[in-house]
Amino acid sequence: MRRFRCAAVIACVLALAGCTTPKSNRTTSGTADNSSTVGITSSEVKIALVTADLSLLTKQHLAPDLGDPVKVAQATVDEINAHGGVAGRKIVLTTHTIANAPLATADAFQKVCTQATEEDQAFAVVIAAAVPVTVAQCTAVTHSQLTIGMDSWQQSVFSDAHGRVFSVASQLAMTIERVYGAFPSILQSRHLLDGKTVGILNQDQPSDRTAAATALRAALAKQNIKVAAEATAPYEAGNTSCSQTDVAIQKMKEAKVDFVFLVAQNLCAASLVAAADKVGYRPQWATAGNNVTNTVADFFAPSKANYDGAWGLGGALPSANASAKACNEIIARRARLHYESNPDAYGFAAVTCLQIQTLAAAIDAAKSPLTQGSVIKALEAMSSVPLVVGPPGTLSASKHDAANYVWLEQYHASSGTFTVVDPTPQRVP
Repeated sequence: MRRFRCAAVIACVLALAGCTTPKSNRTTSGTADNSSTVGITSSEVKIALVTADLSLLTKQHLAPDLGDPVKVAQATVDEINAHGGVAGRKIVLTTHTIANAPLATADAFQKVCTQATEEDQAFAVVIAAAVPVTVAQCTAVTHSQLTIGMDSWQQSVFSDAHGRVFSVASQLAMTIERVYGAFPSILQSRHLLDGKTVGILNQDQPSDRTAAATALRAALAKQNIKVAAEATAPYEAGNTSCSQTDVAIQKMKEAKVDFVFLVAQNLCAASLVAAADKVGYRPQWATAGNNVTNTVADFFAPSKANYDGAWGLGGALPSANASAKACNEIIARRARLHYESNPDAYGFAAVTCLQIQTLAAAIDAAKSPLTQGSVIKALEAMSSVPLVVGPPGTLSASKHDAANYVWLEQYHASSGTFTVVDPTPQRVP
């Protein structure tokens, strides 16, 4: 199986939506909410799934094929129920899809959040691939519901939710601060920053880019590496990519930066590299996140010669593991969806399946009485959490993002993709 590509949530999803998280007037201690039994009866546990429709971008090859997460989730629930359910109860699944997600507004995100919480009265909300983090903030912070994600979110998302947010199943299930905090030390294990003049190129939206740059600066300082220049490309209303890329590149050139951390993502990142190529500026590039996926790597094709040799911190190996294969067998048998020829859909199907399986395992393991708090404690007690690729992850009371490993990769202009430099996983603190 070819390496499956992670969610390339194009910057316009958030830039165009301009979404914000409503302020909650509920308690911020989290204590009262942990006794909640919303969505639990003597015979049922209700869970809600929120998914994103990326078909507009997929048709333009600007996003991966997510498959059919609704059918995948139902197949997973049917399999669990066929084997006794959870804690002596049947799982009841409701689903909500953000139509045309790339063009969705803040009202659309608010709507699915309200449906999954207030209307469904679900015990937990599962946030599938490509759903903006604002939905998770709405479900977990504003509505105080247990929320199971799969993506790289900033630490503030977990902190603000007071223990009600977990990220599992995917190799991306690691806070942004952990990813960027580990980047310099992984590069320096190969002395790749020795003698380099370092710069950082960023974008001003979404807000997680600020968290990424902050973590990166702190990590570079620990390595006694000075940042010679920083530049942030702004997003203007209605645009799908950032602007003033030429100004940002000029700042790097004037500071004689020869090693650039490309914190900007997706279309903005590709635009910055294109601007550098236009003026003959050819630094060593290094990047992380969605930029290292095959989908986003395609965006750099017009400037691939300039980008050749870029270092990437990624979370994917060439093949899925036994957990992903077992999930796809369930999906093929129960939903008649066969994704082996589509590495994107195969991987995302496994992620959705593993999200639900992990939640189900925690509900089964929770101490009586069954409450939101007892399930949170059961999740925090998981010392082995199955991920779609690589070694299992871990959770604890202080760590709600399951993934622990990344791989150093490098971009090759000849293939237009990143490939793993060393199959040995690099552990991230």
